[in-house]
Amino acid sequence: DWKRGRLAALEAGLTPGDLGPAVLDAIVGRPLDPGIRGELLEAFADISPAAFRAAVDCLPTNDVRDELASINHPTLVVVGELDTETPVSYAEVLARGLPNAELVILPGVGHLAPSEDPAAFNAHLIRFLADVV
Repeated sequence: DWKRGRLAALEAGLTPGDLGPAVLDAIVGRPLDPGIRGELLEAFADISPAAFRAAVDCLPTNDVRDELASINHPTLVVVGELDTETPVSYAEVLARGLPNAELVILPGVGHLAPSEDPAAFNAHLIRFLADVV
């Protein structure tokens, strides 16, 4: 059902660029800065229908949970509190499975954490990198 829903618009002849505004509005937890929104819409327009289809096809079957324990590098897992695409529960699975992971949940943020709250995202990333470098 998930794949069918994601691909229905392509089947109807639309392109990823056509889908951009509705997709962005559906996955963010707060309105985007107009400049950032414009850049993201341009990026959507650059996605070919074949690439979009390939991504949709692989996502439901790309399960790497059994491999997480083998990743021993320090890892920062960042998720938006309001992310419905890859929700907090998914991020918690990653953080529990990765031996050296830190989980950060950004309040009031959806799926596009770096675009929705760049200041908070960057602050956590800079602190994390300073600690591990």
